[in-house]
Amino acid sequence: MLGAGAEEYVLTLGIVAAFAGTVLFGIGSRREIFRGIRETGIKKWHIVAAILILALFVSVEAAVVKPTQQLFFDDAIYQGGAQDLLRMGQAWMCNYGSPSACFAGQVFHEPVGAAFNLAMGFALFGISLSTAFNTMFTLSAVAVLMVFFISLLLFRKAEPALFAELLMALSPVVLVWAQLTTSDMPSLAYSLIAVFALLVFAREKNIRTFAFFGFATVLLAYMKVENVLFVVLLPAIYILLDKVGAESVLKSLLRNARMLLDNALNVRFLLILLALVLIIGAEGGYVIQQYLSPNNFGYSGTIVQNTCSSNPNPPFIRANSTFGIKYFEFNVCANVFFWFNRYKGLGGYPIMQPALFTILAIIGIVGAAFESRRAFYAIGLWLAVEFLLITFFYAGAFTYGVDWRFALAMIAQVNIFGGYGAYMLLRSYGVFHIRGRRNQGIEEYTQKHALGNKNGVDAHER
Repeated sequence: MLGAGAEEYVLTLGIVAAFAGTVLFGIGSRREIFRGIRETGIKKWHIVAAILILALFVSVEAAVVKPTQQLFFDDAIYQGGAQDLLRMGQAWMCNYGSPSACFAGQVFHEPVGAAFNLAMGFALFGISLSTAFNTMFTLSAVAVLMVFFISLLLFRKAEPALFAELLMALSPVVLVWAQLTTSDMPSLAYSLIAVFALLVFAREKNIRTFAFFGFATVLLAYMKVENVLFVVLLPAIYILLDKVGAESVLKSLLRNARMLLDNALNVRFLLILLALVLIIGAEGGYVIQQYLSPNNFGYSGTIVQNTCSSNPNPPFIRANSTFGIKYFEFNVCANVFFWFNRYKGLGGYPIMQPALFTILAIIGIVGAAFESRRAFYAIGLWLAVEFLLITFFYAGAFTYGVDWRFALAMIAQVNIFGGYGAYMLLRSYGVFHIRGRRNQGIEEYTQKHALGNKNGVDAHER
């Protein structure tokens, strides 16, 4: 492995390349993005309503929430890392160095993503705590808006997308953590951008949209160490969404493998693929290093409370690893009860989730299972993976310290389902006029374009 100082230069280069690629290919895919949005039948008033909901979120956040640093060690490292990234290109908090180089520093256990976002804010608006808070505030606003567009492309209707955005804008965990300088909000925002890029690529399957999706995915991996799993998870979601008709998952996988082989001699495709491998390789090496380090993530001796009984036996255990089955058994009740507002005001600390939002999500899950099955599988898989990953983590209980912030990894999925549930309830009362046999969901959307893409990822190149 590289020395820590040299490694931080490599990671800085990696995230800059990933960010630049995401922005450039996102702009390059603008025609495909706008075409996909137009094909949902969206109206101008829907766009206005989405903007108004975003304005509601910004207004409530600015007027009601008073940001404060809740993870003091993390906050200090990310903000210090942002300053050192600007000055020396190393995204860590320098402990010892010269005016031009740092020889020893703190990186904690997360990659450079949070520090990189803060550094962009500092570069534009100056170094200050208010700039740090506002940078994260901007990312939270992006997350709220992306929920609208993801739901729109998934369900092909603007109404459930607007409901999903509204639920996201009013979710307490989003409001409380919107401005705080941890890695959780950048991870949420960039995960939604990556999923949106995935949906665009699932429709178009050309070089530009493939690059947009690829760079957005590797950029997401730089936000938190566990996000490297998205390199596998998002392609799995793509396979679920891209099935044609009654095609099995295996046949969808084989068909897409053939599409890749058809592009094996495509120079642009190979260059993009090489860049993605190099960028994710740097982050992958960092993740391996973190997980192989003794006492990684500070588990040694930590008390893990049993949340599944008022008189548990044993009441707690001491952690001796980062992940474990026993942690799941102790954490699972807290991570389920949270969604029904069981812990409101626990110990004077605002751990909140409106039970109504969760009930709407359950209705939406049932409805999607019948009416938009691939969206159900895709968002359901994303939600399940995040829930299991967090609950198997030794500090993964939402009642552990301030770790209800981990709910941010699941809140978008819950609200996307919740938006669909709200739409279904109102539809059942005749509020929405339904044309045709049912909604045109992601099934018809991807099937139409998959059948037209016999020439692989270049089929829609324009």
